Amino acid sequence: MQAKCGEINTWHWAHISLKNCDSWWEPETEWHYEWKNHFPLVNQEVIHVDDVTGEKHIADVKTKNGIVLEFQNSPITPIEIRNREKFYKNMLWVINGAEFKHHFDLIAKLPSPKSQKVKNCRKEYGNYGQFVVCDVLINGRYKKHLIHAVEKYLNGDNSNLFLFHWNHERKHWKVANKRKFIDFGGEYLYELKKYNDELECVKLWEKYEFIDRALNPN
Repeated sequence: MQAKCGEINTWHWAHISLKNCDSWWEPETEWHYEWKNHFPLVNQEVIHVDDVTGEKHIADVKTKNGIVLEFQNSPITPIEIRNREKFYKNMLWVINGAEFKHHFDLIAKLPSPKSQKVKNCRKEYGNYGQFVVCDVLINGRYKKHLIHAVEKYLNGDNSNLFLFHWNHERKHWKVANKRKFIDFGGEYLYELKKYNDELECVKLWEKYEFIDRALNPN
């Protein structure tokens, strides 16, 4: 280890020659340092070895219950996404969304999948293109509503699930099978999810909750 005590970046300890021993290594940013420093030093930059092949890589963070957290700042190819998921197996992604923050918008809140008052959210098509509707229970009968009109029926629903629009979407992330959390720099992480077979959505997580769950999985 060596001390990094500059005037710009946060003071921290770093491994001296990581870039020489991991083909997946990339120059680290303040964003990396900030995320890694939420976790104890013993969990940072952990050497991970494949028991069969002997292949060796350095995980950004590996928690006490064995989950690898990869903090991804730079562009990454679909092949590398697949390779890292195959190698680490038990892992998740935290993606720096600063560069596309202004191309990502929440459209409307979705009900909990377990809701009995608002259900059957789906895509439909009409003269004006594609739209999303849900069935809402009103006076004992379900009636179809546009998704934007459904929010008034969601009082008390704390699902934190939202439809979104992502202009210039980073489509390479579609190949990732592990959980993906986007960090736009605010107090929430946006987890990319599937609401059902038709609808992509995000779930909002408060960052402190995400970190606490990673540190204390039980």
